[in-house]
Amino acid sequence: MKRIALFLASAASLAAAPVYWTDWTFVDTQNVIHGEITLPDASTVGVTYTGGYYFAQTGSPGTNYWSPDAYTGGDVGNAPDSLNQDIIAVGTGAGGTFAFSSPILNPIFAVVSLNGPTLQFDAPFAVQHSGCGYWGCDTLTAFSGNVLGSTSGGEGHGSIEFQGNYSSLSFTESGAENWRGLTVGITGAATPEPSAGFLALGGVALLGLLRRRRA
Repeated sequence: MKRIALFLASAASLAAAPVYWTDWTFVDTQNVIHGEITLPDASTVGVTYTGGYYFAQTGSPGTNYWSPDAYTGGDVGNAPDSLNQDIIAVGTGAGGTFAFSSPILNPIFAVVSLNGPTLQFDAPFAVQHSGCGYWGCDTLTAFSGNVLGSTSGGEGHGSIEFQGNYSSLSFTESGAENWRGLTVGITGAATPEPSAGFLALGGVALLGLLRRRRA
């Protein structure tokens, strides 16, 4: 039994990938929040948030709302505070959009204190992990219609993941709340789209194959 438990724990740790979280840097005069994701090869992806928010915690010192860790599990190998304590506090009822300077693969959102009003995203997602966080406990739940809520209306903390390549992700709120926190990260670069040249070469190769078969 001990060997089985150790094997399962090892498999779970291998499944979880390092997450490169957004370093939120500043709020401009148009109340757009700017940040950047730095990947292991030192390349960067710009991230902007446009929409309703209560406050943005950029840089330090600041309150670590990401502790205790309710975010690590599933495909998520590290919590946001492994980078910093940055957070965007939403909950105005307005919703907003996270946009990326280049498409990103399988974006991951960390969520603090989701209770009461739900979040509805414009793409499907899966809950990776949830548990007790800074403001209390509840289980994050994915409802039909790409809606994220908490199971019993308590304080849901955790992480969710979207599958695929995205240039932006938007959400709406079913109502206003004092605030709940969000940030976004990725586990790797986006899958490159086939270039026009590559597609043209593929077409030429296919025509050549068809001619040989006819001959």
